[in-house]
Amino acid sequence: MSQFDQQQRAAVSSPLRIGEARVGQQQRAAAAAENGGAAVPADVAAVAAVGGRRVLSVALRLATAVLSLAAFLVMASARTSGWAGDYYGRHQQYRYAVAVNVIVCVYSITQSLGEICRLISPRFIFRIMSSNYFSLFLDQVLAYLLMSASSAAASRHDLWVSRFGTDAFNKKINSAVWLSFLAFLALAANSLISTANLFSTV
Repeated sequence: MSQFDQQQRAAVSSPLRIGEARVGQQQRAAAAAENGGAAVPADVAAVAAVGGRRVLSVALRLATAVLSLAAFLVMASARTSGWAGDYYGRHQQYRYAVAVNVIVCVYSITQSLGEICRLISPRFIFRIMSSNYFSLFLDQVLAYLLMSASSAAASRHDLWVSRFGTDAFNKKINSAVWLSFLAFLALAANSLISTANLFSTV
C-alpha cells in the first residue's frame, strides 16, 4: 500500500472526523424523531416561523391602535376658550397629525382582527404571498406618514411655545405628540416583523 493511501485512510478514520460524523448523525436522527421520522419541508418551517411571531405582531398592532387612538383623541380635544381661544383645527400640522393617527388606528385594528383570526382558526394559518407584500407595504408607508405627521406637529408646538409660552392647549398637544411618536415606534417594530414574515416565505 502506498504512503498516499495510508495518509488518506488515516485522515478518514481519525477520531475527530469519526466524532463529527457521529454527532451529525445524532442531530439528524433527533430532528427526524421530533418530526415523525421525516424532514421538515421548507414551506412548513416558514409557516411555523411566521406563526411564532404572530402573537407579538398582534400585541404590537393593538398597542399601535391604542396609542394612535389616544393621540388623536387628546389632540382633537385640545382647545381653549375666550377671545384668544385656540383648537387643533386652526393649525394644518395638527389636522395632518389627527388624520394620520385615525388612519393608523383603523389599519391597526383591522390587521389585529386578521391576525387574531389566524391564531384562532386553522383555516387562516397559510397566508398568501400577496398578503405579506400588502402588510409590509402599508406598514412602511403608514410608519413614514406617522413619523412625518408627528414631526410636523412637534415642530409647530415648539414654535408656538417659544413665542407665546405654555398653556392648557399646548400641554394637550405635547401629550398627543408623544403618544403619536410611541405609536410610530410600535408600528415600525411591526414593520420589521412583516419584513421577516415576507422573507421567511420567499
